[in-house]
Amino acid sequence: MHHHENDAGAALALALALALGTGKGAAAAPPPPPPPPPPLYSPALPPGAREYKAERLTQAIYVLNDRHTIERLPTTDPRWLAPGGLEGLSGWTSRLYRTLPGGKKPAYAVKEIQVENSFGHKQPNRALTRSYPDGTRFDEVLSGKGGKVFEHRMRRKEGGKWESRTLYSDRLARPEGYKGLEGKACASCHNEAGTGKYDDGLVPGGDTVLSDPMDWSAVAGHADLIDGKARPFSKEKKEARKPLPLLLPAPAFPPPPPAPFFRPAPSFMAPGRGFRACPT
Repeated sequence: MHHHENDAGAALALALALALGTGKGAAAAPPPPPPPPPPLYSPALPPGAREYKAERLTQAIYVLNDRHTIERLPTTDPRWLAPGGLEGLSGWTSRLYRTLPGGKKPAYAVKEIQVENSFGHKQPNRALTRSYPDGTRFDEVLSGKGGKVFEHRMRRKEGGKWESRTLYSDRLARPEGYKGLEGKACASCHNEAGTGKYDDGLVPGGDTVLSDPMDWSAVAGHADLIDGKARPFSKEKKEARKPLPLLLPAPAFPPPPPAPFFRPAPSFMAPGRGFRACPT
């Protein structure tokens, strides 16, 4: 009788020890479950945002047979074929969105812009230009491997000026080699849109927007529009090109012919009065 009571007491004590975690050989409490992963970033785009594909064409402007000519040709400069800071890198995807206010559209026009000529000076030539209405917004969502967003860039025009902001950034999701914009202002590249040299591929775009495709139909009636082939981009060639000197050295001319030879004739005057020279 007492033996069974002792067994029952020992079993109860062991159960309590295991429950309280103080018994000899008690099992460790299981670790808490890991926190759920943060939700994937989903860009908040404004109503009316429309996705588009980046422009891959630019223009070369010149005068041919006394006619203003705009040559449409593929962009070859790698700086304008990738988002800022991602030139030459892989493992990223860009999605572009355009939002125009109230159904308005950008205004296109063919007008004179200043381009650099072979002497290194500015001259006016006709080019296709554009201007966006206030309230226009552009969004670029950049994703790495697995589709995880690592950056969301935004540009918006108000009062005739553009504001650039980074709405989201995840350093851990960046593709290998990307270090961000490294302190560069977005305007340092965007302000080059639509500028360049005479008879050379201009920086694509206009009104500080590089990626939005141009409306080439606006050229009709203002200049000749022709389609050209890609002009190879060579960094060495670009750096080696130097403006020609404005003042060229004067050409060498042959020496002048010698002056006619004169011989003094005998004088018929009194000595000491001199002589007169006569040609022979």
